[in-house]
Amino acid sequence: MTGSFIRRLAVLLPALLLLSAPWGGEAVEYGQKPELVIESGRHSAMIRRMAIDPRGRFLASVSDDKTLRLWSLPQGTPLHILRVPIASGAEGRLYGVAVAPDGATVAAGGATGLEMTGQAVIHLFDPIDGQIKGRIPGLPRAINHLEYSGDGHLLAVGLADSGGLWVFQMPSGRMIFKDTDYQGAINWIDFSPQGGLAVAGADGSIRLYDSRLQRQAKARVFRDDVPFGIAFSPDGQRLAVGGWERPGVAVFDPKSLRLMYSADISGGTGSFQVVAWSTDGAQLLAGGFFRKQVRRVVRRWSNGGRGGFVDIPVAEEAIMAILPLADGGLAFAAADPTLGVLNSQGFVRFHHGRPQVMFQGIERRLLASQDGRTVAFPMAPGQAATRAFSLERLRMEPVEPLAQGLIDPVMEQQRGGIALQAVAGKIHVNNRPVELADGEQAQTWATDASGQILALGTSRRLRVQAATGRQYWEKYLPGAVWGLHVTGNHRWVIAALGDGTIRWFGLFTGREQLSLFPHADGQRWVAWTPANLFVTAPGAEDMVGWHVNRGAGLAPLWQSITSWGAAFRRPDLIRAVLSGG
Repeated sequence: MTGSFIRRLAVLLPALLLLSAPWGGEAVEYGQKPELVIESGRHSAMIRRMAIDPRGRFLASVSDDKTLRLWSLPQGTPLHILRVPIASGAEGRLYGVAVAPDGATVAAGGATGLEMTGQAVIHLFDPIDGQIKGRIPGLPRAINHLEYSGDGHLLAVGLADSGGLWVFQMPSGRMIFKDTDYQGAINWIDFSPQGGLAVAGADGSIRLYDSRLQRQAKARVFRDDVPFGIAFSPDGQRLAVGGWERPGVAVFDPKSLRLMYSADISGGTGSFQVVAWSTDGAQLLAGGFFRKQVRRVVRRWSNGGRGGFVDIPVAEEAIMAILPLADGGLAFAAADPTLGVLNSQGFVRFHHGRPQVMFQGIERRLLASQDGRTVAFPMAPGQAATRAFSLERLRMEPVEPLAQGLIDPVMEQQRGGIALQAVAGKIHVNNRPVELADGEQAQTWATDASGQILALGTSRRLRVQAATGRQYWEKYLPGAVWGLHVTGNHRWVIAALGDGTIRWFGLFTGREQLSLFPHADGQRWVAWTPANLFVTAPGAEDMVGWHVNRGAGLAPLWQSITSWGAAFRRPDLIRAVLSGG
């Protein structure tokens, strides 16, 4: 197949898909084109938050993979995958979740609606049938945190980017309170048993509100850190706070914000971002970046944080949420992404590990052939490249049979006409600073062999520029860029992303040509193109399907390719896809 034919097919296929799809090609709001998505049965990107049904029946988790998932307790059996309208970029990522006290409603939100309508929306789901039962629109920023009051009459919403605190009466969804006196995002919200509210802000302050939503206090509780996670004790007489950057877990008087005591943080490195209490208040729980050796731990202190502690290793990356269970156990979620439940003795009841390869730290180990048609990569951080994928063979296999002809990426800080420097925390290329968005961080780079073309990967984007400073293109990606390789034929830049995919882009055009999702089991994989052509390894057919938006008030459809996708399973076109450009 010629490259021109493939490009013509790429234009026609989305229209053909809508006409031939089993949902009848109905017109949809929020993006007309069905999105081909990976579905491995687990979260495939950072898990942001969790919430538990107060009756202990299910656990809800939300993720950057744009799904809300419900799991049975205590078994951890998947119950539902709940979806919101999505689009390319950040649209559809879910950052906050809350379960109503009666367990009849699950609220979720994040970067939901912003790119489509200019305003964020909270989706209210029925946990029984998985359908959207209501919406709360009109929020000016992304939704960082959601929390129901103990009686279920209020839903508190913390927004990003100085959007402030919004409180809605439930179930009507009527906004009854708003405080926009925030100079940054809201990190966390918690209601006290007495109906008061505590809010941790990225501006460094904690704010306290009484049950009538009158602000009672505002204070910086850490001298040189930002409060992140907060939690009232079950009796409402103590407020635990975890810091973002520096080690420390402190307990404050929730009326005056006077420091009562600090927990012992010895024996490891890193900070405790998230905090919780056991349901009887006897134990203080915390986790985050804190680790012992290479594992992130949940720390349990006795005597409400005044006593000794036990560390339970649970994850490779930062712990993002901890929730207590009524029987003395706890649930945790991490950025790996992993999710699990421990019993009261700290033993695992269930543990759902990450389905994708973790490319963090891959850098010089993303190998490729001269033409980019074969790539090799490690299966875990710190390893050498052990698995390879070949477009010719269309399989993932040990790297040894394909090792000859594989090339290391060029990652010299000074090469040809390009010189990279880190100056005052910023990346400079040939003495010019690279302008990054707030919160964006440079992660990795690669050049061509002559040092005339630079590819720079960040926590959000991929940029390609010439040594002269001319930028060819810049693209927002679905995950952080951890590895880059500019192919020897000067046609492609290959990127290993935080969502577990490897993607090929035209070096000078930025046009995405091919995506590969290698499963962490080292056997299953899915490869696809922007035109929704795909091919899978045997046994991986259920890992890919189409997400179709159906409008603002309807849950999107997800259709597995196993039932009707034969027309788009095209190994011949996948093999030829890098012949185009």
